[in-house]
Amino acid sequence: MVNLRQKSGILMFLFTMIILLLPYVVSAAHDQKVIDEANLFSEEEKDSLTTLAEKYGAKREVSYYIITTEDTGSGDVEDYTDDFYHEEIKIDDEEVDAIVLTIDMLNREVDIAGFGTMADYLNDERVDMVQDNIAPHLTDGSYYHAMKTFLTSSFKYSGFKPNVNPQNPLYNIFVQLLLAVIVGAGIVWGMVHNAGGKVTTNRRTYENSDQSKILRHRDRYIRTSVTKRRKPKPKSSSGGGRSGRGRGGGRMTSGGSRRSGGKRSF
Repeated sequence: MVNLRQKSGILMFLFTMIILLLPYVVSAAHDQKVIDEANLFSEEEKDSLTTLAEKYGAKREVSYYIITTEDTGSGDVEDYTDDFYHEEIKIDDEEVDAIVLTIDMLNREVDIAGFGTMADYLNDERVDMVQDNIAPHLTDGSYYHAMKTFLTSSFKYSGFKPNVNPQNPLYNIFVQLLLAVIVGAGIVWGMVHNAGGKVTTNRRTYENSDQSKILRHRDRYIRTSVTKRRKPKPKSSSGGGRSGRGRGGGRMTSGGSRRSGGKRSF
């Protein structure tokens, strides 16, 4: 017969094993792949990128895919990314949280897309930020460094709430430290300034209100002043800048899934 103490020990062992294996079960649900059909990376570089994708993917619970190709078929690089998502990533009718980067070497274009919840957390605006970060590396032909930057940037930006600007200076740790120092210095200055005591005497302290009165008064005209102010002109509704889908939103794929991001030439 198994006594109560033995049962408790067995249950504690099973509970500990479940806790230890849970991270591996969760991470197994998200694939991290580098598919290098254009042969841009060495084997060591592919292993390094896969390891980094596994690290970030486990933390965000998202699938990372890096794809390079020299033939996108009958469509462009965005169509290629959409088709890959529907054929290789999406499970039946269930959306998968995934971040996909596709490099089309024939037309020298790169497409970055967020699927599932990543369509919001890596929205169009944030994809543009990632594209800005990797553009210099792609132009120089440093594809490995471009992909490392892609993984690092997309991981960083997708960690903010959808309606937050990740590049807001207030989220910079150095700015936060500076503000903390300024606030602390202000508090210390205030304490020192008030350390000598507060002066409470004023003109009423020595005034005898029963004996004090106005003896006489006189009005004297000095001058009239006129202030002119320029009437502001209405702002023009037209403006420059690059055209695009704008913030958030994204678009629907031909397969009925919502995605963010888009392509850019390099």
